[in-house]
Amino acid sequence: MAGAGWICISLVLRMGGGDMKSIAKSYDLTEMKRWKLKSYRYQKDVIEPLAKLYKIPKEKLENCIMEKLDMAGLMGIHSRAEQNWSACLEKKVDLDLRLTLLCDALNLISEEDVAEITKDLVESVVWSGKPYEKALEAAKDVVRERIRGILK
Repeated sequence: MAGAGWICISLVLRMGGGDMKSIAKSYDLTEMKRWKLKSYRYQKDVIEPLAKLYKIPKEKLENCIMEKLDMAGLMGIHSRAEQNWSACLEKKVDLDLRLTLLCDALNLISEEDVAEITKDLVESVVWSGKPYEKALEAAKDVVRERIRGILK
């Protein structure tokens, strides 16, 4: 929605309704940033988890983020947070299932198997909302079957 604000400013300028300085003064960028950070998705996916993890009051964390990021950076933070979460989840899957050991050191499963197992688990957690522990158990079953397939 913040993009709509910039469209409005652009239209006012094109219609000869003022210069950029006068419009910028009336259009408080800080309030736009705060509005964006207060949105449900930012709160749920970025602010609340970080505030809880590091025991920082949400308001202080929001102020810190607002000081560090310009509007463009703030607009892209949610998608970057989602990508980061998926990457972290992939690493956690690798550690929990010891996929690197099974693939690289022991050659019990292939790199393609690792990629498929990891992708399936991450997708089931991120997109389907399946609890991580249940998805992990399903992935263990897949790994077990792949290993058994080799042992036959």
